[in-house]
Amino acid sequence: MIVTIARQCGCGGDELGEKLAERLGIPFYDRRRLTELAIEKGIIDKHPNFFAENPVNSLLYAIASGENNIQLTDVPKQIYDTLIGDGDGVIVGRCGNFAYKDSKNAVRIFLSGQLEKRIDRICEEHGYSNRKQGENLVKEYDDRRASFHKFNTGQAWGSARYYDLCIDVTRLGEEKSIELILNYIKMVEEK
Repeated sequence: MIVTIARQCGCGGDELGEKLAERLGIPFYDRRRLTELAIEKGIIDKHPNFFAENPVNSLLYAIASGENNIQLTDVPKQIYDTLIGDGDGVIVGRCGNFAYKDSKNAVRIFLSGQLEKRIDRICEEHGYSNRKQGENLVKEYDDRRASFHKFNTGQAWGSARYYDLCIDVTRLGEEKSIELILNYIKMVEEK
């Protein structure tokens, strides 16, 4: 079972994903863990922008990588095949939904939320007394994630048609969101 989680900034996707992985009894892959695996397997230098979640110019990327016929949308799947193979896991971010779009063993989740509540969460997490700082961070991260996703997949980040389940975490809260995902997985497996 693979569960991919894409998320807007301030939705608590990392924390939710880690708790979901614990409940499912499968590995958890966030930026830190994926980067560690990429270093262990010797692929970090080939795809540094992927692990940093930075979009780059596709022509410059192809030249720098030395690959003339590179299909950039193949990169996420190739990376996950190398790092995880056929294993189970909860993957947060980095185009997981796209990499596993053809997998019958994957559930693709998108976490969203009301902007004001996401800003509140970021201000609290980072200790911002100035609300504008939280607002700027949320906007910056959401813009960067959307740009990164578009660059690596050609798809619009957050578009419901690319996910199995879209959840407003600010309405349900973390625990009810996890329960919803677990119930969805159970129903899919019973089918």
